[in-house]
Amino acid sequence: MAGDWLKMRHDLADDPAVIRLATLCHLEEDAVIGKLFRLWSWADRHSKDGQVEGVDLAWVDRLARCDGYGAALVRVGWLVETGEGLSFPRFDRHCSDTAKTRALGKNRVETHRNAGSVTRPDDPVTLDALPEKRREEKR
Repeated sequence: MAGDWLKMRHDLADDPAVIRLATLCHLEEDAVIGKLFRLWSWADRHSKDGQVEGVDLAWVDRLARCDGYGAALVRVGWLVETGEGLSFPRFDRHCSDTAKTRALGKNRVETHRNAGSVTRPDDPVTLDALPEKRREEKR
């Protein structure tokens, strides 16, 4: 259980796998993404490593309220049937605690960079140069 939020890409609706899921399930891409969110949220709450025992593709269909959704996820490579249950490939990249920490860090860095720096890199360090001093020779 890695927290109460889920990391999702901005371009998920354009992902070829989502388009393929929509075709296989006769759904619009937005509906596919909503069902993915429901499934991934469930997996985030009930798995630490992407492995879930005791569930099968029929259960995924019931959760998604769409016949064939689990099989379609297997076809696009986003779900794997194991002998004991299901496995979510690349789970650690998106749903683990470290993935969420990385995402938060990335957002923090982007926010800082977008805020702009106080000085521009080409601004001189000192505004007024010190007056030039001359040494006089001793005689």
